[in-house]
Amino acid sequence: MNISSKFIVIGLLSVQIGLTSAHAIADSVPVKFKSSSSETYSGKIKGYRHIDYRFRAKKGQTLKVETIGHVETYLMSKFLPNSINLNKYSPDLTNGRYVFPATGLYVIRVGQTRAAAFQNRTPNYTLHINIQ
Repeated sequence: MNISSKFIVIGLLSVQIGLTSAHAIADSVPVKFKSSSSETYSGKIKGYRHIDYRFRAKKGQTLKVETIGHVETYLMSKFLPNSINLNKYSPDLTNGRYVFPATGLYVIRVGQTRAAAFQNRTPNYTLHINIQ
């Protein structure tokens, strides 16, 4: 492999790494329940970015999430084998609620679909989190 071929390979790898990391850009927000069991947050999603809302929950507590805006919401934790779809008609919810299987740290990820991000949409959203 000559020197110019090596530069081409390095350049292609740099582009690939840049494209891959663009999908993993996240902001993180600690959720603090002030004297109640619910909080409301607002924001805007740009491109492939997503926002993670971190909080602690106890086994047996229930979570209800309501969103306004064209966004997708998922619950993630090391206690869950897969992410839980928190959108309105999700089959992962029972009567709109999710029961936590273990005590620990959980994350609600708010983002937009890949198609919407590709179209350079920037949706505003409001996220209401309720834990009982």
